[in-house]
Amino acid sequence: MKRFACLICLLLCSISLFAQQSQDEQLALQYYKDKEYDKAIELFEKIHAKNPNSYIYYYYYSSLLSMERYTDAEKMVKKQVRNFPNVLRYKVDLGNVYELSGEQNKAEKQFQDLIKDLPAKESSVLELYNAFYARLKYDYAIETILKGRKILNNNYLLSKELFTMYQNLHQNSKIMEEVLSLIKEDKQEYLEPAETAIQNMLLDDEDQMAYGLAHTTLQKYSQKNPSNICCLSLLYWIYQLHKDYPSALLMAKAIDKRTKLEGIKTYELARTAADNKDYETSIEALNYKIGRALHHQQGGRCT
Repeated sequence: MKRFACLICLLLCSISLFAQQSQDEQLALQYYKDKEYDKAIELFEKIHAKNPNSYIYYYYYSSLLSMERYTDAEKMVKKQVRNFPNVLRYKVDLGNVYELSGEQNKAEKQFQDLIKDLPAKESSVLELYNAFYARLKYDYAIETILKGRKILNNNYLLSKELFTMYQNLHQNSKIMEEVLSLIKEDKQEYLEPAETAIQNMLLDDEDQMAYGLAHTTLQKYSQKNPSNICCLSLLYWIYQLHKDYPSALLMAKAIDKRTKLEGIKTYELARTAADNKDYETSIEALNYKIGRALHHQQGGRCT
């Protein structure tokens, strides 16, 4: 009976402590919301000492940075790193503290060491990438992906994320390099992400510089790799985006010949050109389609 009473007492004490902690958290978060960071820090410090979870940590961390208390932030983050040595994002946070406090060399060393010592695991590459991305450190995020590809021997790793980084940095030439890297083995599953990357690059392309770069890059690659269907498909697609249906027709013919589609792409282009009132190109495409059909029936070969 005494043991049961003790258990009940301990349980009630635990509930009381939990309730108190919840109240402290709510109050601290309200102080944070109201930008009363000095009051929030006092509570976050007490809560974090008892339970260094990531939820409280980031509010505590942000409050310290908002007050420019970089020395305190450095001590707190280092303690978090000791408690969770395998969590890479905390180590990025430490470099961020160095950078904000003006210790650029220490920050750069911290970031470069993280990339250099990156574990050969896709989850680790993604974690470090996300940590750099969250801190708007796009160059380091790119380095992380490229290092991850190297150590995992996977040239397609995080392609979507890499495109995002290049777009954020307005590095259109890098976007096109990555597009060519995606399609070089002519795998159809990489055609859609390549199209998406180019389409995003062409947003707000009023001077058509991005279109010119994409067109020229793909055209040169196609000339060197004429059997690459993915490249032909991208050219076919980008010409249609630009409503250049005569050029799109040339690509449609090339695709039909190389894939033995019996004029399917050409007929598709004929309909698209007609819908956009380019009747001359539409008629030319239909005549080509009819000519292929007649040659096929006669057992001949369409050139």
